[in-house]
Amino acid sequence: MLAKQRNLAQQKISESWHWGNVGHIELAAVLQCQQILTLAPDESIDAFLLRCQRQLAALAEHYRQNCDDEDGYGLGTVRCIEMWLDTSYINCK
Repeated sequence: MLAKQRNLAQQKISESWHWGNVGHIELAAVLQCQQILTLAPDESIDAFLLRCQRQLAALAEHYRQNCDDEDGYGLGTVRCIEMWLDTSYINCK
């Protein structure tokens, strides 16, 4: 999922004549999500998932309130990754 979102952002960066700075906003969101989705050495999978859900929700709220993301592309990227994580967790149960 991260690779897919990163590729979409990079495509928009390469087509910045059409997308403006949207690709850069999306890429920043992907990189922030990637940092969140890094498993700590002694972290259990349940603790990891709970932490990720909380931190991704906080990041989504940051983008929701951010006037630099007025069209919501960063928020959409974070929400897409959030939904992927939730679906993956449900499918693992």
